[in-house]
Amino acid sequence: MKLLRRTTLHFQQGNSDKIYEVDIVELSTDQHLVNFRYGRTGKTLTEGSKTPEAVAYKKAETIANSLLVSKINSGYQVIQGYDPISKTTIGNAPNTSPVQLRTITTAEPKTRDEKIRARLEKFAQGTRAFTSFNDKKTIGYIDGYSLTRSIWAAGELRIAGLVDALAAVLAGKPTYFGDPKIFYYSIAWALARSRDPQALSLLTSLQAQIPEHLYQFALLQIAPNPEAYLPTWQAVDLPTLHANITRYDQAQGHALYALTPDQQGYFESVVHHQGLTQELNALLAQLTLQDLGHNYLARYLTPATLSRVKLNRAAFPELEAAIDDVLIHKKNAVIEQATKAFKPYFERYQTALARMSWPANMRESERDYAQRGRIDSLWNRGLETRLTQLLNANGIHRSALIEYAKIQEHTGKAISETRLAECYAILHTHKAYQAVAQLVTQIDSFRVYLPYLKSQLSPDIRSRYEKDLSTAFQQLSAQRFIQLRDQAAQQIQASIHAFNQASLGSYALTQIDPSKRAEFLQALTYVKAEGSFNASFRQLYKLAELLDDYEVLARLNQTLELGQTSVTSGVYQQRPFSLNTQIYFKRRMLRHLNKTAKFAPASYPKLATQILLLADDQAEYAQTVAGITPKVFPTLSAVNFILHTHSKHYRPNYQYQWRLWAGKKADLIGMEAHSKLWQQAPDELLHLLQHCKAQWVNDFAYGRLHSHSAWLAKQPLSVWLNLVTRPYENTANLAAQQLLPHLQAADVCQALLSAQFATIRKLVLDQLKAQSFQTSPSLLVQLLSSPYEDVYQLAKDYLYTAQHQYPSLIQRLIQSLIQAPETTQALLIPRFKWLFTHPLAGLTPISAVQLLFQQSEDKLQHFAAELIAQVQGNFAELMPYFELLAQSTDPILQTGAVALLIKLTDAEKAQYLPLMMAALLDQHAALRQQAVASISSIQDLKLQQQVWQLIVPELFKAEPVEGFNADIVKAVQSLTPIYAQIDNDLLWRLMTAQSALAQQVGALILPTRDLTTFSIKQLAMLTNNPTASIRAWALNTLQQQPERIMSEFSEAVRMLDNRWDTTRQQALALLAQLPTAFWTPETVVMVTDQVYVDVQQFGRDLMLKAYQTGDGEKYLLHLSQHPSQVVQQFVSDFLVQYTQNQPAVIVKLAPYFKTVLMQLNRGRVVKDRVIQFLFQQAQQDESVAKMVVNLFTEQALTRVLADRSHYIKTLVELQTRYPNPASVLSIIQPELRAY
Repeated sequence: MKLLRRTTLHFQQGNSDKIYEVDIVELSTDQHLVNFRYGRTGKTLTEGSKTPEAVAYKKAETIANSLLVSKINSGYQVIQGYDPISKTTIGNAPNTSPVQLRTITTAEPKTRDEKIRARLEKFAQGTRAFTSFNDKKTIGYIDGYSLTRSIWAAGELRIAGLVDALAAVLAGKPTYFGDPKIFYYSIAWALARSRDPQALSLLTSLQAQIPEHLYQFALLQIAPNPEAYLPTWQAVDLPTLHANITRYDQAQGHALYALTPDQQGYFESVVHHQGLTQELNALLAQLTLQDLGHNYLARYLTPATLSRVKLNRAAFPELEAAIDDVLIHKKNAVIEQATKAFKPYFERYQTALARMSWPANMRESERDYAQRGRIDSLWNRGLETRLTQLLNANGIHRSALIEYAKIQEHTGKAISETRLAECYAILHTHKAYQAVAQLVTQIDSFRVYLPYLKSQLSPDIRSRYEKDLSTAFQQLSAQRFIQLRDQAAQQIQASIHAFNQASLGSYALTQIDPSKRAEFLQALTYVKAEGSFNASFRQLYKLAELLDDYEVLARLNQTLELGQTSVTSGVYQQRPFSLNTQIYFKRRMLRHLNKTAKFAPASYPKLATQILLLADDQAEYAQTVAGITPKVFPTLSAVNFILHTHSKHYRPNYQYQWRLWAGKKADLIGMEAHSKLWQQAPDELLHLLQHCKAQWVNDFAYGRLHSHSAWLAKQPLSVWLNLVTRPYENTANLAAQQLLPHLQAADVCQALLSAQFATIRKLVLDQLKAQSFQTSPSLLVQLLSSPYEDVYQLAKDYLYTAQHQYPSLIQRLIQSLIQAPETTQALLIPRFKWLFTHPLAGLTPISAVQLLFQQSEDKLQHFAAELIAQVQGNFAELMPYFELLAQSTDPILQTGAVALLIKLTDAEKAQYLPLMMAALLDQHAALRQQAVASISSIQDLKLQQQVWQLIVPELFKAEPVEGFNADIVKAVQSLTPIYAQIDNDLLWRLMTAQSALAQQVGALILPTRDLTTFSIKQLAMLTNNPTASIRAWALNTLQQQPERIMSEFSEAVRMLDNRWDTTRQQALALLAQLPTAFWTPETVVMVTDQVYVDVQQFGRDLMLKAYQTGDGEKYLLHLSQHPSQVVQQFVSDFLVQYTQNQPAVIVKLAPYFKTVLMQLNRGRVVKDRVIQFLFQQAQQDESVAKMVVNLFTEQALTRVLADRSHYIKTLVELQTRYPNPASVLSIIQPELRAY
């Protein structure tokens, strides 16, 4: 039986919605039937026939056409098949292949698979099975499901008989299925999901209708020899492609607006008039897309050019001023004409205002408004009333006054005729006169906005006075960026295509060769959800869904969740990865999880496991928002859905970012989705414990797995050996409990000692004894190489157990160090350095150091250089290493070469003295310190003397780096045997130098000198040295030579002028031991005549102790000129006693008296004492009186009133007693009056 023709008609009017189908069926040659079906759309159709018996084709065609015409006349419309009116075929051509005409099954399907299959059978029957249509009549539905959606669901569930059902659908020439691309994509996707080799021919027939990548991956799933269909692609450098595409996308993200030709010409003119066209062209030639978003002007322009660009100065600033003045002059004339009718009112107002009495408490702004005539802007009711009365009294119209004031506000500055002539000349110079004259004609109102008028000037004129040169450079640079971006767009498409093909090809290869999966997963890290990568991302995402590749799907999902979305819908174009797109994919993943849990429950834990494994506590996206209790992965929607679906307080917002409700505490226990499925998946839970990177995930898996005690007991030992080293304490403790019965096994012991928690390690450490290390030598190596301090300390205590095998122990420790992770190496190197240089010093074999030198890491080579001196062997055996280290430019390696010099004899060391000294004077501390060690090993006096001669010039220089001086001092300390041979003059230079280093070295050498090496003067000077040890030595030497001190006291007394308090006190104590007979007025005055208070006090005590009759005058004459107030007061104490009735002595003390009397606001006791003394002595001797008169005359102008009156009184009395014609004082006798 063959269907030759089928026509489908549709009728819809009001509530009537009917279908009518007419078929011509061939039974055999020249035997045909005409059948028909009719009924409501979506319901079961009633069948019938117009031919009770078979007829010829011509007859059958006539009958069918007649039936169709009658129905068309009744209002039916042909929607598919042959139309007898237009004699054309609508829709697909008739199917002439023999088919089995199916009838709608009457059996009621029960399972979901049966329902989907039954629905597909109905769709195969054509439109008569449709129950509804969409509004546009483009998609038909059966029971609310479209054909495309039903095919997709069939593929998702891999229903039985899928290939036959799809073949029947295609054979029925389906219609009303919507977008053909989606329809055929769904068929190919379902065929690939079926993995049925019988689908190959059907898939091949659809090749032209489906995307190439889907066709290829479908072939890989259903073809009997899939390797034959493996796609080919060009090998590319994915990181480079990714970087290039990313840079292009970043350039695309910048808003660049193309200028019109006029706009571009304007900006070019601005630059031209500034004389910077050449600089602009050079800038544009250097620009690249990478400069977008950076300060490219500062990068490519010279500082002088950049300053000009930022100056905001026009090329011809006088032009704009001239244009403005011409326009203002015209506008002022228009304003004057407009106010002519109102001006008399304003003049009368001003005259009346001048006579008006202004109200009190009036603001200045109100006065200003009133004077300008803007009385409509006043808010002062009293002033407004007074002004209204003024207007009425003088016959002034209020409205006329206000109108005048408003117009006058538009008046600009006054332009003189001279200035106007200058402006016209400037306009002629720039050929702008005619253009401005045209603008002048447009000023016919005071309301004209001058800036708007100026905008009508030609671009050439405006560019001459444009100030914003920076904008011109930026806009023209933007045009260059647009060109570069357009050029890159042509090239980048090839890169995007190559990237896409390489990603898909690599994924396809994993279907044939699973060993390539790691390579593909690495390539997958370059696939992003945003920008130009979006197409690759979508294709890989859907392919991962097709293949049920949960690992790839989980990685792509996290890439999407962490992607940076663009604006949902841009002004100019739809963005490929918007926030809405991101939300859609998040919802899609959640639906996928729920569907998997519902229809493939065993697969849900597998998919969820892959998603949870990607959560990482150390990643940037692991964050806790301040003020909100714990929220670790807010952007990972799928992770939070799996763990917190049933949480009441921890919920997603509209963007599927998870937040804890304010004021709530997270309910994180038992909140996971599909908890029953996890109870049936202990393998996945164990996998999470073994590989997860997040505390939440670990705790979730631990909590669900802990109850499976029987299942856990069956796990092999290797599982627990892995879990005990995990960074989560609950998991590690669980593993430790399982491992305790096997503690005697070496691998168990090693695993427990590698645990990250001290409580677990202690389980093993408490049971280790010396015998444990003796029976297992490798155990000691393991413990010494442990990153944990408690393990290392215990191993160090048992180091003696390997005392007969120390060299081999060192060798194994070095091997362990090399194999350790980089972070552990940083911990082990200082630890091993101490071991090899202290308890194992001198036992390091050459092979161990050689092994370190063979490594490429700098830190291991540096460690070898530090150990080289500890190697067992002489210098000759280590010569190759010495040459290698000495020629290196690395200071640490050079340190190893210097360290080897210790193994040489002094005679051999002399050959390497330049190397040793270069190391000593180097800026690197390690190199200097090793040089000090090598110098310290020198015993030969001549070689030590050579070292000293090379060090001396450096002693007088400034310290180049911190620690340099300290190392030089250590080197000099090792040269003690030659101290006595060092010249005294050089020693003196060292001690008195400005260099702190020289002083320190001098202090080292000084104790080797005897008492008579230096003079008393030199010793006194050394007591003031900045170096404490030098001061102490000098004082000690002086203390042992009192006779020299007394004989050269004028030099020894220098030690009292000392800024060091402790040293000065020691010097005073030394002088106090001298005999009393030594202290004469001369020596006492030497002591007292110092600036330090404690020394002055010591001098006064000496004076009282050693005073002899007749010494008073000497002390007075020597100490009277001392500037210290204390000494001056001390002098005044015995002034009366030792100078009374000695005019000659008193006259000699005139400087002392003057010093005391000139003190302001201080020394009152001494001053009063001196004034009284001088007045008394002046009464007794004329020579003293003359001295006092001269002295008091100078002081009579003092600001202290009490002193001034005293001075004048004394002068009057002395003038009366000793008349002096030359006196400046004139006594005016009182006038005698007679009444």
